[in-house]
Amino acid sequence: MTAPSPNGQTAKTGRNPDGRFAEGNPGGPGNPHGKRAAWLREALLNAVTADDIRAIARALVARAKDGDIPAIRELLDRTIGRSVPAINGADDPDPIMQISDAQIRAVASSMALR
Repeated sequence: MTAPSPNGQTAKTGRNPDGRFAEGNPGGPGNPHGKRAAWLREALLNAVTADDIRAIARALVARAKDGDIPAIRELLDRTIGRSVPAINGADDPDPIMQISDAQIRAVASSMALR
């Protein structure tokens, strides 16, 4: 092991004896595409209005009510959230994926009757 410098930093790793980055560590280069991605995200956010989002949401709900399985899954994932595996059943498949298409259609048709 390399001896630590006066500030506790190991020369080869730039970390202190606890394994954390030491004071004065220059860090990494960061994401080279970060500025452009942020600019594009801002441009998209500025281009989309609340009315646009409402119209898209209404279209998604309409498709889900018509029995479109991917639309139903998307709507449920976005509103209720994806199901998480039980702590003791981490290797079990996702319970939502165990629902048959027929069961999803039955739920969708019962929603359409309301």
